[in-house]
Amino acid sequence: MNTQMVRTTVYLPADLVALAKASALNTGNTLTGLVREGLEEKLVVKAQKNKNWKLGTYALGNYKFRRADAYE
Repeated sequence: MNTQMVRTTVYLPADLVALAKASALNTGNTLTGLVREGLEEKLVVKAQKNKNWKLGTYALGNYKFRRADAYE
């Protein structure tokens, strides 16, 4: 993962920010670190879910599908 940091603004509910700051303080982390860890965890989980996705196939009997058929 790229280590270059980018500054950004995120709008969050005040009570969520207060809870996140308290959690970060209790764990010896920073708010930035907590947000980064949460995003990394969420994005990795989604990437793993999508990795196993496969396109379903259906039997067409003896029909031979041609590329030109898709444009008709």
